[in-house]
Amino acid sequence: MLTSKNFCSVSVLLDWIFMKEIDSAGLSVFREKYTRLAELYGWKGNVYLLSIELWRLHKTLSKLPVDTSFYDESVKEMMSNGSNEKLIINFIKKARDSAESLLKRPGIDNVIGALRGKTFRNINELEKAISELAKEASKEKPRVSVDCLAERGEGKVSILIENPTPLPIEAIITLEGAVPLKSATGLKVSPRSIANWESRVFVHDKRVTARVTYKFPGIGIEGVVTVEAPVREVTGPLPSQLYMNRPIESLAKLPERVKYMRITVTYTVNGWRILGHLGEGGFFQVFLAEREGLKAALKIPKEICLVNGANIRFLTAGEISKKLIEEEVSILKKTKEIRETEHILHLVDFYESDIADVRTAMDTIEIPYIAIQYCPKGSLKDVAEQRVLSIREALIVALQVGKTLEKCYERSVFMKHGDIKPENILIDNEGRVVLTDFQTALRERLTQNIVGFTPHYYHPAPDSRADVYALGRVLFDLVSGLYENDTRNLPDQIRDIVVEARSEDPPTMEIFLEKIEKNLLKIH
Repeated sequence: MLTSKNFCSVSVLLDWIFMKEIDSAGLSVFREKYTRLAELYGWKGNVYLLSIELWRLHKTLSKLPVDTSFYDESVKEMMSNGSNEKLIINFIKKARDSAESLLKRPGIDNVIGALRGKTFRNINELEKAISELAKEASKEKPRVSVDCLAERGEGKVSILIENPTPLPIEAIITLEGAVPLKSATGLKVSPRSIANWESRVFVHDKRVTARVTYKFPGIGIEGVVTVEAPVREVTGPLPSQLYMNRPIESLAKLPERVKYMRITVTYTVNGWRILGHLGEGGFFQVFLAEREGLKAALKIPKEICLVNGANIRFLTAGEISKKLIEEEVSILKKTKEIRETEHILHLVDFYESDIADVRTAMDTIEIPYIAIQYCPKGSLKDVAEQRVLSIREALIVALQVGKTLEKCYERSVFMKHGDIKPENILIDNEGRVVLTDFQTALRERLTQNIVGFTPHYYHPAPDSRADVYALGRVLFDLVSGLYENDTRNLPDQIRDIVVEARSEDPPTMEIFLEKIEKNLLKIH
């Protein structure tokens, strides 16, 4: 006879049989374990039904940072106390329902990512931790600043959104007083970081108002921040003001092209999960890593990090490795300050540096590292090889890099970069050029010795003229390709600029950029 109890059991079994993910071996382990426990404690309930429910709970909790041992021990205790089958099954189902409800929340992965790899004793403690994060996030709003520069009704608006909270936010921007030429929806700002949105605009008022509607995915908190600013009219034609921080249209259209070698064993460095090996430089191995939805280039000294194909081996850090990190960070902190205070986004963003405890198969090792901005569209080397830029775009790139270098000179970061070449000018996700690799400037500053250089781009001048010489070659590359050497084949619009920059006595950066600005005014 089919009783309600038997019907319930049959229903669960059928549900299990037709589930997409069947793990008969795993279920068998549960059944054997709880059969032994039932015999030990004299428990009279349906062991098979209990095993299925626990197995399903484990499968669900595997998607969350929850230790399943709490539930195993609780069930074991209930069986030893003689609790009936219905009470135990309801306890398990309640935990699974809570876990499934949590997993169904839109954006919950972002919230879990913000917990930085913690594991919780049970689902209630996880929910409590999420509630605490939500409480902390609700105390502060995003900080927004807006800047609008225009000339005769056309210009550019730049909006900085700072997220001071421990959770990522999604934002939508609407403007009053100006009409943007690109969408401002689905913007994401990582926890405790700054994001920039900018667009060409048609201006129809003396002031612009930016309305930022934001939400924290996964916890249901939403809000609005409104900021107003005057439109700054350009009194004369100043291309540098109009073009700084501007993505290059041809670069924005490029697909993500950075390739990396996936690794056999996944390591976590202070919450950064290493996804693969990007390559190596003079002193560092560089990895693609991700934390809380933010991707970064993770630099680890080669002295302590051996890479063999898809395998990584970490060694104990010595003083040389730590010194390398300290030296590079000293410059990255200064460039980050320029990036934030001067709003120059052509400098690679510096996220953090620390010494992390990394667990290997044999031991736990202290690993010093640097996390910087990941630029997925590659470098100008790829662009030069394919010659995808127009003359105007190439001039704008040279102007952006040159103005960025000028600000570094002005702020005494270095007297010259010393290693300007297409490989060291990266392309961010929006198609903006980003200057990186300050190791040459640092080593020459510390040792006052000439260090390794790339012949095509090297000039011995101790100041900005060395960078002008290199930047002249980069401009040549972008227009004519990497392997062209005859300047007679250059277009008239840039020939004089390149020839003068590539002379034995190059001009200063200021003079070089003035000539680029004048030429930009002639090219439409």
